[in-house]
Amino acid sequence: MKKNLTIILVILLYSCGDDSSINPPSIDYHPDDQQFIDDLADANGIANTATIKERITSVEVDSGSISYDKIEKLYLRNMGLTLIPSSIGM
Repeated sequence: MKKNLTIILVILLYSCGDDSSINPPSIDYHPDDQQFIDDLADANGIANTATIKERITSVEVDSGSISYDKIEKLYLRNMGLTLIPSSIGM
């Protein structure tokens, strides 16, 4: 009986240990899209790309063994941008 309780306790501890709220999943963008995000941030002195990523509507692309997000829309209004990098045309 004591052995069964120990096993049940161990199973409960492992099944309840989800830390996704502490570390939210990161979005992996297509390399060209990630380069554009980085270029836009650098050109406009935006230290944290999260500001840009919050304004992105993306679509998930699954090409066999690789899955990534592509930028579908990007809301640029009221960001104080002075330059749009040439990598937007990639």
